[in-house]
Amino acid sequence: METFNQMLADCYGTGYVIIHDKDIVAALVKKGLDRSEIYRKGWLGLARDMYRKQGWNVYYDAPGYCESYDAYTRFSSK
Repeated sequence: METFNQMLADCYGTGYVIIHDKDIVAALVKKGLDRSEIYRKGWLGLARDMYRKQGWNVYYDAPGYCESYDAYTRFSSK
C-alpha cells in the first residue's frame, strides 16, 4: 500500500491518476518483493479493492484477446 500511496501522491493533481501494472510491479520488485508472488497472490487486485473500500473510484483495464497495451488502473476521488 505504501508504494501505491507514493505513486498516487507523486502523480495526483489532475483529479485522477493512472498507474500501469508494469510500473507498480517494478517499484515493488525494487523494494525486494518477488514478481511472480505479486501476481500469484493477486496483490494488485487486493490493493484496488482496498482503495475502492476507502471511497476511491477505481477502474482497471487490461488488454483482451488480440489487443496489445499495458494494463493499468485509473484512480480518482469520488
